[in-house]
Amino acid sequence: MDDYEVPQDLTTLLSRHRTLLLELRRRGETVRVHSFFDELELEERLVCNQIIAWQPADRREALQKLTHLAGYVLATGIPLDAATICHSVEPFFYPPGSVS
Repeated sequence: MDDYEVPQDLTTLLSRHRTLLLELRRRGETVRVHSFFDELELEERLVCNQIIAWQPADRREALQKLTHLAGYVLATGIPLDAATICHSVEPFFYPPGSVS
């Protein structure tokens, strides 16, 4: 995990998050090696937090972010900070001044 660098685009970040989730799922069904599993869980949470904090550049990125995070919540049942997520994508769905 020490050599992990922050991706420069949302697509790379989402892909990394999916890979981590699949690896966690696979390892969760086998014998847990706690030290590695904990590192993997930590990296997954860090990447998820980076996605939540990501400020989309356009409507396409805003939709990608929403779609990915909605799928994450549905697949894992883990709640996320909806207010922060909505605030970051809201400019791409509502004209300025229409939401107070």
